[in-house]
Amino acid sequence: RRDMIARGVASAFRDIERKGVIRSLDILLLNPAVAPDLKKKLANLLAPVNLQQLSVPSKQTFLSSEAVLTECSTKAVENPAKRAS
Repeated sequence: RRDMIARGVASAFRDIERKGVIRSLDILLLNPAVAPDLKKKLANLLAPVNLQQLSVPSKQTFLSSEAVLTECSTKAVENPAKRAS
């Protein structure tokens, strides 16, 4: 049962990445606000089933993801009328 839940959660994370909700799951693994032990658990959860080594995300990937988030939040602040509608 626990294994089924873990597969479902991992599948959900991969789906939000695949559908473009977030560009990469790296932002979860590199975010300084996420506790190190949680990062390890996420990395294990999101690791491929065939146990290939999880690629280590680059700092550039994190910076580009952070830039996209900043851009999105800036647009929401600059256009409060659109946000309210």
